[in-house]
Amino acid sequence: MKLLALTAGAFAVLASSTLADPIHGMWQTIGDDNGNYGHIEVKDCDGTICGFLRKSFDADGKVVKSEHTNKAIVWDMVNKGKGK
Repeated sequence: MKLLALTAGAFAVLASSTLADPIHGMWQTIGDDNGNYGHIEVKDCDGTICGFLRKSFDADGKVVKSEHTNKAIVWDMVNKGKGK
């Protein structure tokens, strides 16, 4: 019976972490009017969420140089849960 309770508890913990808001990671922006887009790394920054432009691409998917590479473009964002 103990094993059953521990197993059920473990599944509950795993299920709740699976359903968490998955904001952290690498995201792709939508293309601008010329089709250029970027990859944004979203991560924790001193208790808030921030995002840095890591790479920029032209409409053909070729990496292009940008003066904004490695600069923060998202900062002080707070997760309020439930996608907010």
